[in-house]
Amino acid sequence: MSISSRFLRGRKANASSLKGSPVKVHAKELIALHQESRGTKLKPTRIRSEQSGQYISSYIGRGMTFAESRPYQSGDDARHMDWRVTARTGKPYTKLFQEERERSIILWVDFRSPMFFATRGRFKSVQAARAAAWIAWVARYNNDRIGGLIFSEKQHWELRPKIGDKAVLRFIHTLSSAAKESFAHKDIGIANGETILTQSLVRLRRVVKPGSQIFLLSDFRNLNQTGEAHLKQLAKHNEMVIISHFDPLERSLPQPGLYPVDFGHGMQLLNTQNPKSREHFQSQFNHRQEHLQELCRKLNGYFLTISTPDDAITTLKTAFQS
Repeated sequence: MSISSRFLRGRKANASSLKGSPVKVHAKELIALHQESRGTKLKPTRIRSEQSGQYISSYIGRGMTFAESRPYQSGDDARHMDWRVTARTGKPYTKLFQEERERSIILWVDFRSPMFFATRGRFKSVQAARAAAWIAWVARYNNDRIGGLIFSEKQHWELRPKIGDKAVLRFIHTLSSAAKESFAHKDIGIANGETILTQSLVRLRRVVKPGSQIFLLSDFRNLNQTGEAHLKQLAKHNEMVIISHFDPLERSLPQPGLYPVDFGHGMQLLNTQNPKSREHFQSQFNHRQEHLQELCRKLNGYFLTISTPDDAITTLKTAFQS
């Protein structure tokens, strides 16, 4: 029995009913997303590295050193069945060998202060955590390695790519604790968001090995030319998936009026009565999104947006449906 099965034993009936908090990240909810992740492939658009396999054969040839056994998956070579484990467990298992190369899935998650915001639905940070956890579970069922880099103004959390249930649970619990700590210190260093984002991309370049698929989950606030240059270097040998998070208020201001809004420093009044200001505000947002989408095109990557009222998992399933 897998670790996730043991952990969730007896909870299957109510896992789908876990609505979760719109402002907090809970590990239990993220673990329950494993039920939503089966049958999906994180299909790369093309192979970027000849050094590392990306859904190529799961076995490279006879004579390789045996590494471990894992449950049989559709498409595995029947010649490499592990009959002893199959007989003992009553379920089909196949052998893995030392020279096999699983693809690494790297999840870069932004927990800077602006991500802890929403006027409806869930915080951008909560949406990003849910999306990242779902991707991690899909990667686990595709037998990929799961690694991550989570960052805020205060700290970076780095997880080297590993395979299996333990890797996903490690990532999820790190997500949960990082979100809690980042929210507690969300007013620290708001002005240096540009520097923090760039530093995180520098760290990401040190972690990622060629042939990986990188998921970037952020609102990409303060992404400058230096940060874009790091993304271009990463894209030379890796698959890039940019998932941009935003709140409807960041896209367009509400109808003319005075609105009380908590920006994290206490309640303030948002004045939307000036039509030119409203038009300029929406134009700026559209320009940022168009620029980000054009950057993604240059990176030969995949661009996806998730708004705070969206069902993030449905959006991802639609984007990556097999």
